[in-house]
Amino acid sequence: MEKGVKDQIEQFNWQREMTDQPMPSIINPYKSEVKNFCEKVHKDVLYKVYQLFALALELPINTFVNFHKYEEKDDSWFRYMAYYDEFSPEDEEKVGGVWLKGHQDHGAITMVFSQPMASLQVRDDNGEWKYTKHTPGGIIINCGIMMEWWTGGLFKAANHRVFAPPRDQRNHIRCGVFYFSIPNNQVRPDLLIDSPIIKKLGVKSIFKDGKNIDALTFSRARVSKVGKSEMYKQPWGAGERLVEVIAGVEVPHFG
Repeated sequence: MEKGVKDQIEQFNWQREMTDQPMPSIINPYKSEVKNFCEKVHKDVLYKVYQLFALALELPINTFVNFHKYEEKDDSWFRYMAYYDEFSPEDEEKVGGVWLKGHQDHGAITMVFSQPMASLQVRDDNGEWKYTKHTPGGIIINCGIMMEWWTGGLFKAANHRVFAPPRDQRNHIRCGVFYFSIPNNQVRPDLLIDSPIIKKLGVKSIFKDGKNIDALTFSRARVSKVGKSEMYKQPWGAGERLVEVIAGVEVPHFG
């Protein structure tokens, strides 16, 4: 993280086909169950969200669905994640209570399966960090950078972080399940100029001279920087905006 403090995070990522990486033996008895879960989430939940987004922009209903076909290759992944409440008081003071620094996810949508421990915070328009509320059985839908590119900022990439939970929820492991939805490899997310809403509002593409980038290239470049670039060595915590150029694109981070 910073100031010599290491994060207390354990996670395991897997792509939905579950054939592109070695799997721990403990998963083998549940592999078919997990694969069925992946497919159901993608086709029965994610597709419906993308259809709602298309309707909101007055686009053909399957516009976003066609960018995220389940059967085609992309960098989407599921994640099991555990945050261990094991910081010493001295280390927690050094990082200002921040367990994971502020950032925007780089894909189109992240699905966060709601769990009861308050720790996920979202930065509002006033620059204040607010805890998200738990909804039993609910899923938090978090727009990412590529969705912001498509909509010219109408659907903003959420600035979020993980912060120490309230005192009455301390000394527990915060477990989470996530689905990071990335467009199919060849898709080039850029302003959807066929949307009557986007035309009416006159929003512009962030890309100059039509020099956009395909989803696979940006995704791999973004992931390669996590925790490794100079950006992550800087002291954060006040919610300041810092910009890093990745694959020729400016990507903001928020402390």
